[in-house]
Amino acid sequence: MIKRIISAIVLIPLVVLSILYTPFWFLKLLVLAAGVISYIEWSSFNPVKERFFYTFLSIVFLSSVLFLSNEYTFIILMIIFLVHMLIGFKRINRQEILAQYYLFGGILYVSFYVFFINIIQLNDGRLLFLILCASIWVGDSFAYFSGKSFGKVKLAKTISPKKTYEGAVCGVIFGTLFSLVFGYFIHIDLNRAF
Repeated sequence: MIKRIISAIVLIPLVVLSILYTPFWFLKLLVLAAGVISYIEWSSFNPVKERFFYTFLSIVFLSSVLFLSNEYTFIILMIIFLVHMLIGFKRINRQEILAQYYLFGGILYVSFYVFFINIIQLNDGRLLFLILCASIWVGDSFAYFSGKSFGKVKLAKTISPKKTYEGAVCGVIFGTLFSLVFGYFIHIDLNRAF
């Protein structure tokens, strides 16, 4: 708990300042770093020996999403998919094949969130991106505290034993409400904030 509070005190002001004032390319680098860290956490749940190679592939794909045109991103995704098939098809053990698909799926899962950086290119884009990040922080906090206070039904025992459905629902509700309230106070259209 103390670690969470200290991390929030240190990191949130830095992230807010970065979103509002740093060049777009620097923000992309920050998002790339966050994406790679997320993928490393994702892959750690299924530690097959190719995990580090898939992490390298995630860096390549996330970089293409952030810095190249859609045409090149699609080509790189197809190449990664072919590499994944070559690695996966040499497996006889069913569990290991499933592990390969889990690692490949993580690349797609993490890249989905990386696309949100493009919000910054819209009108009031930096404020919209700030709303997005802040609503995630608030939702995560409410999920943690409500899950700890009255959560009963476990969400994913093997991955994170303390997460509950009650906490997840509260996180979504309060994160969404916060985005609307925050958007109202900084004069962003509520439909866009939502």
